[in-house]
Amino acid sequence: MPLVVSDIPRAWRCRIVPHIRRFLHLSPSPGAWLQGTLTTAPMAASLLLITVFADTHPGAMALFGSLISLWNTNQSLRSRLRRYAAVAPIFPASMALGVWVGPIPWLAISTEALVIFLMAVGYHVFFVGPGPGPIHLFYACAVGTYLGGSTDIGWPIVAVTAVSTALTAVLSLSDLLVRGHHAERKAVAAARAAVHAFLHAAAEEGESRAHHEQRIRRLRTAATAAVDHAASVLGSARSPRARPGPVRHQLGQELHRLDGLLGAGALTRDCPGATAQVGSAPHPGPLGQPSARYLLRRTFGRDPVRLPVLVGLRCACAGLAAGTLALVLHVGHAYWAVLSATIVLHGGLDRNSTVLRAAHRLAGTVAGVLVVSAVEPLQPPAAVHISIIIVSVWGMNLFLPRNYALAASFITVMTLQANIAITSVDATPHLVGQRLLATLIGVAAALVVLVCTGRRMPRRTTQRLLIRTLRATTEVLDHAAAGTSFTEDGWKARRDLRFELLACADLLPRLGADDRNLGQCQDLVDGVQQQAHAALAAGWHAEPDQLDTATRSEEIRSLLDRLPGQRTSAHTPTRGRRIRGNVR
Repeated sequence: MPLVVSDIPRAWRCRIVPHIRRFLHLSPSPGAWLQGTLTTAPMAASLLLITVFADTHPGAMALFGSLISLWNTNQSLRSRLRRYAAVAPIFPASMALGVWVGPIPWLAISTEALVIFLMAVGYHVFFVGPGPGPIHLFYACAVGTYLGGSTDIGWPIVAVTAVSTALTAVLSLSDLLVRGHHAERKAVAAARAAVHAFLHAAAEEGESRAHHEQRIRRLRTAATAAVDHAASVLGSARSPRARPGPVRHQLGQELHRLDGLLGAGALTRDCPGATAQVGSAPHPGPLGQPSARYLLRRTFGRDPVRLPVLVGLRCACAGLAAGTLALVLHVGHAYWAVLSATIVLHGGLDRNSTVLRAAHRLAGTVAGVLVVSAVEPLQPPAAVHISIIIVSVWGMNLFLPRNYALAASFITVMTLQANIAITSVDATPHLVGQRLLATLIGVAAALVVLVCTGRRMPRRTTQRLLIRTLRATTEVLDHAAAGTSFTEDGWKARRDLRFELLACADLLPRLGADDRNLGQCQDLVDGVQQQAHAALAAGWHAEPDQLDTATRSEEIRSLLDRLPGQRTSAHTPTRGRRIRGNVR
């Protein structure tokens, strides 16, 4: 008798159905078609050019160097040039390292694990904002270990990767010749929409006060993030000492105005009747991303947020375990197991999202293997192989932000086609079987490492994030009370507080998903975020002497006392004293 949905107990349906919906969910991604096409175009052009001037076999392997096109999309010309100059040498260099150690399997696996750890930690420390993840920084090393250990074309492919990386980087800049200041205009437009959404909502009266305040806080955080992102885009578009051109000057002035409107609107809500110092204040504008030194100290200094180290250790341990098991089981492409493990973990997501990513990886691999198994018996010509790779690249870029299972299916077709190009069609059944086994080993290793590590990290990281936010809050309040909010140091203090506030908004939901007990601290988190927003608003106060620093100090001390294991000073500063003495 066939099983129907109604036969499943209701309790089980309530548990299973949400997971199925998450698995099948297509995340909204406005403009994904255009962005996917713009990213794919230089990759496809590089692939075709190298195929024409070299051969189909090395041309297909040019795919790995062309992945640099995924870096720094929607950024200015200068920002892309600087990022490409930093990242492009890593691709051929890491592949050369892999080719060099490839003939010694155990040394190859150990080297991969070390490279994975260093690249994952470095990426998550210094790369702020959405990006492709650290996978591309060590992907070439893993591929190189296979080329050096199992083929005799390792060094020619290193040369092809170097040419492909440079060529794709140059071609990726070509769209800026047509679209000019598109990245800067788009960022300022997003900031304008976010600030106006906050101001419009702040002027409304909500039907439920608690719900309305929560919505206002969310919109204020979104507006702060949008202004900071626009500041980073504009700031990276020119040298700090260079004078901006007319377009960037106009966009900078508008961003300054939007930042002032955001500050004045926030001050009006927090301090009714207060006057905001906007038009008359010296206004160098928001300073965007903190310095590299600040980011480094944030991970390894006082009250460190060690999530980058945890992600790096997880990726390295899972890659080492998966690679070792693949070698023991004589899987010909052991690097596939290593990459499958690290691809699941490299994003630093919460446990539920990581398990979902593992399921997507398995499902996408199976789907991709089925496609390749259906196509290869037809023995398509070389031109069709390259065409399939290009279509797969476009599918990957289109679906990566929407559903990873669909993206993984295109990734599987893409990588198998590249491998078939340097082996033979006759090896396809064996290659397909190895791909499935290696993926299964990698995903299993990733899940085991995920379960066994980082149990205490959510609570510790939450505590340190809140402490860092409160410390940055006191810095801003000190400048506001001293009337130095509009000095260079005052702007930098606001920049650092904005960064910590946005880091809380990004990381705390993930940490809460890993430790349900953190839900009991939600009122504490709300209090810290409210104090941070109030401090940012106080920085715009035209009359600093009217700030009630004693009350703010008491509120911050109260929040600190509620953090386990924290000490506060014995005294309560009165007006005129520095609030920073309250945070040790």
